[in-house]
Amino acid sequence: MGHINIFGRNEPEFHLENVVKKNIEFPRTFLIPVQEEIVKLDIGNLIKLIFVMKRPQKNGCRAEKMWVKITNKQNGVFTGVLDNEPYYLKSIKAGEIITFKAENIAEIYGGEASFNEKLFAIITQKAIDKRQKTN
Repeated sequence: MGHINIFGRNEPEFHLENVVKKNIEFPRTFLIPVQEEIVKLDIGNLIKLIFVMKRPQKNGCRAEKMWVKITNKQNGVFTGVLDNEPYYLKSIKAGEIITFKAENIAEIYGGEASFNEKLFAIITQKAIDKRQKTN
């Protein structure tokens, strides 16, 4: 299988979502692993990346979320093997090597809470129904 280096690809079919930016933009709905979990990642861990398509599908799908098994980490850059067969994306296949950064890691398989417990809040059903936002 080939090595997919998303940094510097020519006209790629996809790019990896920067989940940190998405979390800053949508902190209550776009949850990501906490930094302490990212630092503990090691070879063999499974993580989820979001592969954003250059052109959304006719059904509105704009990305595929897939698991990658970490095979190397060095100086903030990770390498891993794609553990899923893509449904929409045709330029990559299961078993291919993917290069990514911590800012791309959307989920850790078997990770702790996928939210920062220090920011935990309770919201009433009434607030949800009326779409009220609390600060």
